[in-house]
Amino acid sequence: EEFNAPVLSNNIIDKGSASSSQATDEQKRMEGENEIAQKPNEFPLYRGRDPAEVRPLETVIARLSDEQKNKLYADIRKYGEMVKKSPEYATGWLQVAILKKNIGDYEGAADGWKYVVLTRPNEIVAFQNLGDLYTGSVKNYPEAEKYLRLAIKTDPKQVRSYLMLSELYGYSYKEKESQADDVLQEGLAVNPQDIALHKSLADVYERQGNYAA
Repeated sequence: EEFNAPVLSNNIIDKGSASSSQATDEQKRMEGENEIAQKPNEFPLYRGRDPAEVRPLETVIARLSDEQKNKLYADIRKYGEMVKKSPEYATGWLQVAILKKNIGDYEGAADGWKYVVLTRPNEIVAFQNLGDLYTGSVKNYPEAEKYLRLAIKTDPKQVRSYLMLSELYGYSYKEKESQADDVLQEGLAVNPQDIALHKSLADVYERQGNYAA
């Protein structure tokens, strides 16, 4: 992997005030982040593009008002500077990534989510978002499949990952269209009562004309 150097910084983002019960949970989370920050050899350096860089795609932002664009650009700079100061701030990276996707900076979005899955390998949302990015915006179906498979491996009980992968196979990744039902069966083996999986499987069989199933 391209991320293999020591930590940038041991600083922690100020999370703000909270109620007593919330403060306890927040303290535990910050202690966990501090534990990572205290082990610089275990926390990799970010080697992607500048997270505070604003690089919009004109065809994407053309539909936005000036006010919307300025808000997106300001938020990218704000969260980008936060994660540059404190790269262990996973929520900040997730914000940077989705904001960059919203202005059409798909490379910048991928950089952010990939850093999250590198440093927080149980952060399933980042795997799913990469799967979505490579399914729709970038259209790199093998990459989409890779990250959705990683999402399933990370949390087999998370139904959305199976649904996303089935849709990838059924509507986009034509070479693997026949696997659209297989992945839903995988999901049902782990989540046998899930209504969304049953409904999606019925829809796949209907598209396939497989009424006997």
